[in-house]
Amino acid sequence: MADTRTIEVWESQYDNGQLSADHYNFQIAKSVITAVGAPPVFNMVWRSEGLAPDTTIQWDVKYGLNWTKVLPKVGATVVIGGKWAACNKGQILDIDANGYFQQSSSPAVPDFLAIGNNAFTPQGGGGIYVIVGLQDETGSFKPVYYEPTTLYTGGGGQWQPQEIVSWWYDTGLRNGSVISSVKSGASGVDFTAPAPPTGEYYYSTTFTTKDSKWHVSPYPPSQSLYAPVPETIVYDPDQLGGGSFEPDAPLVVWWPAIATIAFGFAVKKAVQANFVLAIKADFEKQYKGVTVSFKGDATVTVGIQGPKDASEHSFEAIGTPVDELKANTNAILTKEKPKYLDPSETWAITVTEGSSADLEYLPIRKPKKAAYHNGFQNGN
Repeated sequence: MADTRTIEVWESQYDNGQLSADHYNFQIAKSVITAVGAPPVFNMVWRSEGLAPDTTIQWDVKYGLNWTKVLPKVGATVVIGGKWAACNKGQILDIDANGYFQQSSSPAVPDFLAIGNNAFTPQGGGGIYVIVGLQDETGSFKPVYYEPTTLYTGGGGQWQPQEIVSWWYDTGLRNGSVISSVKSGASGVDFTAPAPPTGEYYYSTTFTTKDSKWHVSPYPPSQSLYAPVPETIVYDPDQLGGGSFEPDAPLVVWWPAIATIAFGFAVKKAVQANFVLAIKADFEKQYKGVTVSFKGDATVTVGIQGPKDASEHSFEAIGTPVDELKANTNAILTKEKPKYLDPSETWAITVTEGSSADLEYLPIRKPKKAAYHNGFQNGN
């Protein structure tokens, strides 16, 4: 299951109620390119899911091809005309005179799904329109992209599914329906590589209605999902539109968190104890459950249970944008540098979810990532 991608969508009781009042459902789309260097295109809703406290969506990187006789219009559901045929990147198929896929003798196109030759003409003449599908967790192919260019007899084509996905809330269940672009304010991630902090193909996401923002994290959601979020959350998620993908969204880390500080060179042993006390006191002005320790002479780990003044079950009590915790850590180090560190000292800060090895006395929660689906626990 190394290639399995997972998105866990969760909502607090408050936000779920607000979204339900607007009759919203979760929509997710997947992108495709037709040439090397071309921008990813989103032109179909892959899946729609009803609102729930927690919904897990998984898929394997397994693709297929099909076709339709009718060029679909925006908002319409694609009507499949053929039989799905598995076709992964680097494979090429033909369509025979009866509309069935078969192996092709044409040269394959590296990293693309391809059709070498189409011998099928639909009743009434004209051509067909190729559909790219993705295999979901049930083993079925579902459409993710339609080719708007007509494929006539004797023609062929190539398509490369991308591991970039986009999601948003909208009314209706729109599985397999055509869109002109993703909805304004959508979020998304690039699953080409695992999430850097975890090395896993997993992200969780939630939408806060008070500021109309998505929040994305490489970690499982907190269990504190019950009360309204605070009025001010200032970090924007990925924004996608017009068939393009904007990377580098700020990620969220759930409490407890670890800030690891890697110094450019060793901190003098004579100042280490006082340095730990000083930065611990600085962190404790903002946070609770703070632990600070050296790992060797050039690395410091700071464990934090959460902010001091956050309301229970508020968004700040659940987690923090990574960039915010990095900025606060950097400010504390800059403040204490003149007293404890060499003037030429440098550092790099990484932020990860806390673990029992670093925060032994803190309530660490490590749920199984796919333990819940549509709000119901799967027997464990």
